[in-house]
Amino acid sequence: MNTAFWVFLISMLPIIELRGAIPVAYVAGLGWQEAFLLSIIGNMLPIPIILLCLKKIFTWMRKFPKFAKLVDKLEAKGSKGAAKIKKYEKIGLILFVAIPLPGTGVWTGCIVAVILGLRFAPAMLTIIAGNLVSGLAVVGLTAALGPVGVDWLLFGLLIVFVLLAAVFFYKVFRQKEIVNDSKTTN
Repeated sequence: MNTAFWVFLISMLPIIELRGAIPVAYVAGLGWQEAFLLSIIGNMLPIPIILLCLKKIFTWMRKFPKFAKLVDKLEAKGSKGAAKIKKYEKIGLILFVAIPLPGTGVWTGCIVAVILGLRFAPAMLTIIAGNLVSGLAVVGLTAALGPVGVDWLLFGLLIVFVLLAAVFFYKVFRQKEIVNDSKTTN
């Protein structure tokens, strides 16, 4: 499959989003304009789906105990972001989405918008504005770092991703051990 497809696909992934897609595009040899457009479009594609369906998905997930805990964590993360954003609402949400750091971005911005109870159109436009600012910031940072700097950036992102996955799996298995220990002691 071609590079453009992979950049587009990477930009749709939660956590990674365009923050990872633009540097990948740069390393793969795409121009900044193509990298920016593919990443922005790919990153915007999930926005209406998330905004329209998130509450229904969370309601369905709550029917299953393991998913209910995940929903609680996602809502807690969104509420934490919402508390910071509520004062400035739309401008706050633009800035939240625009900051190119893990834990911010389109996916978390959508969760925050739903928790804040923003209407669909204002939420969509606000998140898109933040996404455009973020894309420009990542393009600028990627260009400033150059090829060697981007390689190190991608390596650092990979390490962060592996560490986050390790912590996640540790918590999952640790929780299973605690549950199993409590069952054997009873």
